[in-house]
Amino acid sequence: MVLGERGSGKTLYLAGLYRQLSYDSIKSVVTLSPNNVHTRILDRLYEEVTSVEDGHFPEPTGWGVDIWSFECSVFAGDGERIRAFSIFDINYADYAGEMLDGGGLDAQELGENQVIKRFDEAVERADVFIVLIDGHRLLRLMRGEPRWEPWLDNYLRARLATMTKVARKRHTWRPVQFVITKWDIFEDEFSFEDVRSKILAQPSLHDFLEGRRESGGAPIRLIPVSVTGRFARLDEEGVMVKVPTEAIRPLNLDIPFAAVLPDQIRAARQEAAQRAAGDTGNGLAENKITDRIRWFERVRRGSDTARAPLLNLVGRYFDNRGATPRGKANASAALEQAFQWLDQLAERRQQAAEYELSELRRIHRARQARIESHNAALCLAIESFDARLREFEKAFPGSFLLERKFTE
Repeated sequence: MVLGERGSGKTLYLAGLYRQLSYDSIKSVVTLSPNNVHTRILDRLYEEVTSVEDGHFPEPTGWGVDIWSFECSVFAGDGERIRAFSIFDINYADYAGEMLDGGGLDAQELGENQVIKRFDEAVERADVFIVLIDGHRLLRLMRGEPRWEPWLDNYLRARLATMTKVARKRHTWRPVQFVITKWDIFEDEFSFEDVRSKILAQPSLHDFLEGRRESGGAPIRLIPVSVTGRFARLDEEGVMVKVPTEAIRPLNLDIPFAAVLPDQIRAARQEAAQRAAGDTGNGLAENKITDRIRWFERVRRGSDTARAPLLNLVGRYFDNRGATPRGKANASAALEQAFQWLDQLAERRQQAAEYELSELRRIHRARQARIESHNAALCLAIESFDARLREFEKAFPGSFLLERKFTE
């Protein structure tokens, strides 16, 4: 679920991400595919953003909630005969930014408005939270403009309250990505470390991170992105304008997407570690893991032949809920076996660290041609995401705001 105020760039980010991952490329083994209607809308929106004939940018999204569904696939084959393995689906809720704060409706209207209810339902179903921080407003704050001094802490406090409410209801923390939009406008004035320090200095986020470090939970990241690069700049009056002489150079649009699956795995491992530490009698712990397993089950639904070891073994574990102590012990052993599969992924990540990203991509492409199962496609996608994340983390040290370390 993307949380972003009016003008922060929710729809533009979606259009840029789709354009980057809509076709088979050496840079990604995964492609995104929406339905035909949404494909045309996103293509038209991206053309509007990047057109030099029209100096204007698209208007903010109007009142309402639109759910965009994307099928995430890995192609396999030798070029003459290809096969697509659907590894998971993503639902992206696009909405008017003012809906975050109720859109000016009074208490009675908020309770009766069906659009607000649909928005709230989308928030509660979220597997990952992507909190957009408007780069234009953040730049004004960084420059010391008094008007913007209270803005960021107030904005973050409201978003953190939303995520805490969902965690309380679903008994588990969701991975969080704080995404700074329009990053290109910072590059001449402030470094990533400068901006990171300012964001972390906000009292609400500081306290939230300290609390999460004590209690553990899912990963939290800080990710700068740009849809157009220097093609869009601030003029002397502080208005975003197009610069036709500059090439369109997107930055990090794929990182929030690439982090979804690895961060879900990290969160699942954290919950398993808590259980192994003696939380077996706690009903909330079981609810946490159950919630994660539902997510992994959605990952599996791409193929009738999918038999990922993790999902099968954990499924057997939950089939035994409420069984005898001996049955529960056997189920716990199955759970441990499942996470051995995750450890194998960690081993592959260690091996992959010896290669440059360009070499890894060639290795992944060679393996991609030989894929014969949904499970192999899923594993390759995770390894590809991991490689891209390592490249990003090297370029932006400190982007991982909260990561629970595991003993391998």
